[in-house]
Amino acid sequence: MRMNTKVVRLDLGYYSELQPGFSQQRHYIAPYPQEEASHFVRRLLAYLIMYEQQPQLSKTATPGKEPDVFVQDTDAHFRLWGSVDVLSDKKLRRACHLADEVWFFISELDQPKLQHLPYQMNAHCYHFDEQQLLQLQQMLKPHMRLSVWRDTDTLTIADGEHWLEFLLQLAALH
Repeated sequence: MRMNTKVVRLDLGYYSELQPGFSQQRHYIAPYPQEEASHFVRRLLAYLIMYEQQPQLSKTATPGKEPDVFVQDTDAHFRLWGSVDVLSDKKLRRACHLADEVWFFISELDQPKLQHLPYQMNAHCYHFDEQQLLQLQQMLKPHMRLSVWRDTDTLTIADGEHWLEFLLQLAALH
């Protein structure tokens, strides 16, 4: 299913146990042209996981050439490169060269695809239950109101009707 909106207005209430404090902000997030909802929901989830680091979402769909979500320093160096797709060996090496860390945000169904990739010291992976990703996809709307709670190993997302808890385990790529 393709995203049927050009911009998602996200009213976000965010609380973190890691950096105590509550923030409430409005964000405008643009799906890629012709982006599938399943892809967009992984980009949104990556954004929420990285939220305290003030991530940015890529404006163009160029897997491996640009990250889907990223954190840059003041010199435009990638501190963190986030990808919601499994990259080829060549693109992974490029990402690892350009960034201090590379994080994958993928479905558990894509986990076996990582086995063929060579070990990279600065590459890690979050993988998520496919059913939970589908439930988060059902929460997508042109105007979303989300409450997010971040603990050390969980991310809880609620929209007033649904409530999801994602286990967060950042694992090294083997």
